[in-house]
Amino acid sequence: INECDNNPCHANATCGNTLGSYDCVCKTGFSGGGHNFCNDDDECTLGTDNCHVNASCQNKPGSFSCVCLPGFVGNGVSCQYDKECARTICHQHAICIDTIGSFRCECNEGFTGDGILSCQ
Repeated sequence: INECDNNPCHANATCGNTLGSYDCVCKTGFSGGGHNFCNDDDECTLGTDNCHVNASCQNKPGSFSCVCLPGFVGNGVSCQYDKECARTICHQHAICIDTIGSFRCECNEGFTGDGILSCQ
């Protein structure tokens, strides 16, 4: 007889048939007795996530995800500073200055303007 046939465990647990009995073990990302409850482990609050220092952790049932903060790019486990100036075209008489999450264009010395459309 397989005692697991009746699904005696919680929905977030796996059943292991044993001789004349069964064991319920919560799935990865959940904790509890396995029979009546398996609560979601909030890896973000517990600090068991592997998110980069420049990423935010977002809890999900049984898991989590990492998202790079504004101004950074990557998969959340690895986040690099987003070099905006590499994609930005300032005016020909201006320089681009990277800032966290943004950039600014400044006209060269002797020129005035917004640095993007005009430097006179």
